[in-house]
Amino acid sequence: MAVVKRRTKPIDIFKKMSEEDERKEIQNQEIVEETIEETIEKIEEVIQEQQYNLENFKASKSKQKSVIRSNQGVVTIINTEKNGKRIVFPKDVMEELGNPPKILISCSDNAIAVGEKLPDNQNFLSIKYSKTKGTIYSAGTVNELTEMYQLDFRNKTSITFSEVKYTTYENHKVAIITID
Repeated sequence: MAVVKRRTKPIDIFKKMSEEDERKEIQNQEIVEETIEETIEKIEEVIQEQQYNLENFKASKSKQKSVIRSNQGVVTIINTEKNGKRIVFPKDVMEELGNPPKILISCSDNAIAVGEKLPDNQNFLSIKYSKTKGTIYSAGTVNELTEMYQLDFRNKTSITFSEVKYTTYENHKVAIITID
């Protein structure tokens, strides 16, 4: 009598092989996907470098200039439709005049006189003080000065004047500001 060896079913072998093949296929697919992602990233980097190649940029020809003012302004006239009209004096000018609550402004051909007391003038203007300046909010006075001295506000909103001399009138300091 012959001995017959029992074989495993071919389906079981196929299943074992197909599970192992499936694992290998998944590993291969993951490797391929990683390779594709790395390739895409490299291509994107190259494209970005080409888009923003700094070698293609040209240097700016303009140089920065520092503005050095030897004289600080002694009065600024601001004339805007949107943000109002006012006259601003720096703190040191107001201190020189004694920080008055109200002042007078008188005009000559090329200067304005600013003080607590002036001859033939009773048109007092109130001053609003802040830490660094004294401000007069008076559209009428700004318009009068603009017209009298033909101040040109077409391309700017403010004009600053720098020259001042001090005198006294009836024991009160007066600032004489040259309008140039």
